[in-house]
Amino acid sequence: MQDDNTYMLVESSDTWRADWGNATSTKRHSWNGDYNEVVVEVFRHPAAPRPSAPEGWKVYSNGCVGLFLKHASSGNTLLTLKVKTINWVAVAPDGTRHRIHEELPFRAKGKRYTLHFKSQVETFMGGFGATLKKCAGICHTTPAIVKEINKARLFTLAGNMLPLHPSRHIAVDEFLIAHGYRYCTIVIDADTGELLYLERGKGRQQVNHFFAWVGEEFMGHVKAVSMDMNASYAAAFAERYPDIAIVYDCFHVIQWFNKQVIDSLRCSEAKRLEKEAAKLAKAGDIEGAAEVEAERRLLFGARFNLLANERTLRAKDALNAELNAEAKAAALADGRDPSEVGHRRQDHVEGRAAILDANATLQCAVRAREELQDALKLTDPVAMRATLLTWSCTYALAGIAQLTKFAKMVRNKIKGLVARATHRISSGILEGTNTLVKNIRRQAFGLVDFDYFGLLLWEQTHRPNRRRRAEQTREYHREKKRNSRLLKQTIYKQDLYRQKEAAHAFLHA
Repeated sequence: MQDDNTYMLVESSDTWRADWGNATSTKRHSWNGDYNEVVVEVFRHPAAPRPSAPEGWKVYSNGCVGLFLKHASSGNTLLTLKVKTINWVAVAPDGTRHRIHEELPFRAKGKRYTLHFKSQVETFMGGFGATLKKCAGICHTTPAIVKEINKARLFTLAGNMLPLHPSRHIAVDEFLIAHGYRYCTIVIDADTGELLYLERGKGRQQVNHFFAWVGEEFMGHVKAVSMDMNASYAAAFAERYPDIAIVYDCFHVIQWFNKQVIDSLRCSEAKRLEKEAAKLAKAGDIEGAAEVEAERRLLFGARFNLLANERTLRAKDALNAELNAEAKAAALADGRDPSEVGHRRQDHVEGRAAILDANATLQCAVRAREELQDALKLTDPVAMRATLLTWSCTYALAGIAQLTKFAKMVRNKIKGLVARATHRISSGILEGTNTLVKNIRRQAFGLVDFDYFGLLLWEQTHRPNRRRRAEQTREYHREKKRNSRLLKQTIYKQDLYRQKEAAHAFLHA
């Protein structure tokens, strides 16, 4: 061989020679299907010098041993090397015998595959992003061997996994790692999306471990941290680094409002109306009970209408109207009854208006959410603080228990909400990383090796193209006319008329 990663073993090597003329081919069966195994014998050159030994020692051979090494995979063929290694024995001047293990320059140390096979697996896993099962099928090996090679590659790539540069803004969150409410804490760079820390658990202890991991020098550059309403995370930062601004993510604030106020009110109002209808029916007021029951039925299936904003509902109605028209046109061209298709809902806006007109409590809650969203969009810290305090005082006296409780929470956490006006960061890039976590977990059918999972996540978040996307400003917006067509759901739409026309032409060709 000419070097350690040479694919073809040529006869010009000084030490090892491959007998390509006597290669044998055998059909093999493995867990992922049949393949052809080509075995090539590799033997030591007769003229090659013997292994070196101290002066005065004698070295002689004591038989040969055959060793099979996976060397390369090409399509449905696996090339295997049958290496005939010589057992060398060194005899000292005092007569003691010592065995000499001659290292093969083309073999991965202690493994049953060559360095070329290792580099081939690393190319599939790192360059093409193949899964363990897919790479094992291509290379005609087992997923355990592929994982072993890829894990060693990731360890070399990640090194000590410490941050590569200081960070001005970071984001911390938790995600579900397994069933049974077992969570994991994740910390990333809020500007680049690079993974900084990962640990099981979601308490103050995990944040303190992160501080110890990155060190005081790194934390001295951090200006703000974005997080949700996790009290443990906020307490850990406030206790250890009070100068770092805590920024509560607006998405989580509105999400919490939808869950704790609007959706809770919808369920409580439905129960109240049910009791009122039963009371009226028992008193003999059938018409009144029917009216209350009709109002109660408006709340069934209205969760999306109440949680979404008006712009989203109007876009949904316009999209459904367009899809219904296309479905009816396709049915008419296909000779079917147009009335049997095109039944997507187009009354989301009207349905929401009917619910709010009939229920003053829900109307007050939806109006409070819209005003809260407008307040969180302000860029002046003084104006945002004044607006939030006014909003909190106003709706704390609305007489709605859920809204009063949320207004008190806004007043208590107003410092973290106002910090968004100064530090324009969010947990959006972290939510994208959590989606990546879900995809990795789903693709692997669960997490068994946590270290391997962390290395995969580190590699994905440190890719150059991901950093470039994080640094770019987002220019896309739904309200722009040039992007209006992107709202159309065309990826799953099928032109049935053209498909049947093509099938008819194929059958009668």
